[in-house]
Amino acid sequence: HRILITGGRDGNIVHDDAWILDTDDLSWTKVRTKDGSSLSLPPMYRHGTVFDPTRNVAWIYGGLNDNLQRYPSQLWRMDMVNYAVMEVEVNGTSNNPPPPRLASHAMEYVPKADAILMWGGTCSDDSEMHIYDPQENNWCRIYPSNRPDRRDAMIWSLQYPNFYIAQGDSICYDRQVLTLADVHVSNLQQIASLDLSWEMLYEPSNVPRGTGLEPYCDGTNAGSCQPRPLLWVEEEDASFSTCSPKLLSRFLNDDSQHSSPTDTTTFKSAAVQPT
Repeated sequence: HRILITGGRDGNIVHDDAWILDTDDLSWTKVRTKDGSSLSLPPMYRHGTVFDPTRNVAWIYGGLNDNLQRYPSQLWRMDMVNYAVMEVEVNGTSNNPPPPRLASHAMEYVPKADAILMWGGTCSDDSEMHIYDPQENNWCRIYPSNRPDRRDAMIWSLQYPNFYIAQGDSICYDRQVLTLADVHVSNLQQIASLDLSWEMLYEPSNVPRGTGLEPYCDGTNAGSCQPRPLLWVEEEDASFSTCSPKLLSRFLNDDSQHSSPTDTTTFKSAAVQPT
């Protein structure tokens, strides 16, 4: 049982290393490549990292660099055997571009679908879920029929088929940081039928900064507002997907239909792979 930590920020220092915590003896080990050299990770924090047990790799996306700027749409893959780190050259198209520059976003590997799910962490594309398909090495998007209020730095959890998000910061109103205290859930099996939606499980009636009777946050009332209820997407955009039918069907969680995953990942030649 191990926990992987990559990057992070300590004051003005943004780290480019990785550490593993052994939960049996509570010992820390700094990750080095098989030949003993340092990792080729860039300095980053507020990025997303998930473990993919199917391939025994960790996927890393987004975050901020040591100039406090968001990284471009880059996906990294760390081999958990030799700890080689490579930037993935994703098969992109005009209909399926990579996600925007995300930071403090939710990122989860979904074993039943063999896919990576991301949500939140940006102010411009907050109605969709971003899906990376390791089998086809491409991105696609799911547009639910409604969405929670935009946010980052939220808590999330996957208990398949349910994907939960809770709390977080609403940063999209004139760059103000507005604390949210609500809870939402989405049934990911609905992805297969393009009927994905969110359900609000908890809407606070008494938030820390007021009574719960305050108006909804709109960027002009920081300190005296509350998160908005579920927001409905425009009808022509509701329940729309750019994902392939093959990928959508994997979210049905019918193991009998699953074929063995095929790794089609390619890497950018500029990255250095340890020997």
